Amino acid sequence: MEKRYQQLFKGKRIDFPLATGAASHVSLTYDEKKNPYLLCWTYIYQEKPEFTVPLKGCRIINNITEIGPCIHIITSNEEYQFQCRSKEEFDEMSQFFNMLGYPILGFKNVYVLNKKIGKGSFSTAYIGTNILYGNRVVVKEVDKSKVKESNVYTEIEVLRKVMHKYIIKLISAYEQEGFVYLVLEYLKGGELFEYLNNNGPYTEQVAKKALKRVLIALEALHSNGVVHRDLKMENLMLENPNDPSSLKIIDFGLASFLNSNKMRSIKKMYGRND
Repeated sequence: MEKRYQQLFKGKRIDFPLATGAASHVSLTYDEKKNPYLLCWTYIYQEKPEFTVPLKGCRIINNITEIGPCIHIITSNEEYQFQCRSKEEFDEMSQFFNMLGYPILGFKNVYVLNKKIGKGSFSTAYIGTNILYGNRVVVKEVDKSKVKESNVYTEIEVLRKVMHKYIIKLISAYEQEGFVYLVLEYLKGGELFEYLNNNGPYTEQVAKKALKRVLIALEALHSNGVVHRDLKMENLMLENPNDPSSLKIIDFGLASFLNSNKMRSIKKMYGRND
């Protein structure tokens, strides 16, 4: 049987969807200078592509979503995350990009762990640095042998589904070498618990502004059918150390979707069937 990448080199379209759903098929083409491009199509018989992805000078990274492995393409001005449905498909597409001269980068090619900042039952948190761009991040490292108990794939799904300015941003996720890594934005202000310990209580005016941000974030979660299930001062962080009202909700390790089996079990336990 002909490999998928062989079909691409023959100019054929293959199903290779973006994780966002914005395109479902791709094909390979070249410009007049022989630079490669991916043409992205919403459906296979579409006359004109929805958009093109220039591959010259790009970086290609091995990410994951809650569904499975991804190929994340970073160009000079945009990022594209293509969803693979199996490890075999990922391996085939990795071979395709390798043949084009773009090797797949893994977690350790992109990030370095600088300092341990916390440890829980299933994960360890670090401050890290993006080697390619120099920016600081927070990395949550989950032992793959404890993935089921850790709820990490639900955490990835929640943070991908509910992207909100008052909720910590998931930058990327990786699965390799015995661990799942969640790369999260670095919030400079620290935990609300620490702030109150060091500086005393909020004024009423600051408390109103801070609580408003938290309630707006909760509304965004609940409107997407998500419950956090662990909201406390340690899971609220200041985005800006000079603005005590700049709270964001973090740590979705216990989060759940309202229609999940876990939440149905909890409702049944308390006599709720709605």
